[in-house]
Amino acid sequence: ILELHGWQSYTPAAAKELLSLAAIHSKSLMRNEDILFTLLEYCWRNKTVIPSYTTLENIVASATAEFQQETLKRLDGAITNDQRNTLLSLILDKERASEFTKLKNIKLGTEQRILRENAEILEQFREIFFSALPLIETLDLPTSAVKEYASWIYNSNLSQIQRFKNRNLLTLRL
Repeated sequence: ILELHGWQSYTPAAAKELLSLAAIHSKSLMRNEDILFTLLEYCWRNKTVIPSYTTLENIVASATAEFQQETLKRLDGAITNDQRNTLLSLILDKERASEFTKLKNIKLGTEQRILRENAEILEQFREIFFSALPLIETLDLPTSAVKEYASWIYNSNLSQIQRFKNRNLLTLRL
């Protein structure tokens, strides 16, 4: 039936193709759901039997985990102890941690009072930003990756962030 309709079965070679495609898209850190649909579209376009959802999910998870591991290795090789301590102080130092929660809640508006409050908050983190800037430039992550890692920090409360066990991944997110 496959031959009559010009389709090919799902083979280990097709699995490698899907994995490499998922790896390419995970580097731009598309949402996992978007990567999954890209893989489906690839199968349809190339007339390859579509594997099970679990198989596709495992391919996407594997590619995303590989990208994250590569990024963590680059971080580990590029970060200095001062940079790591400065970033972790955002959540471990009580005074800085309380200020850090303010940074997550910068207000929108054009009123003089709001602009002044935002400027004061940003001024407190100026030193930390310039300390981390060379590291950020070295990692050279796509904007979507930066947004993805930062969104975890933004959407978590301070106690969740402080309880996070993997310090390397936490440092990357910070």
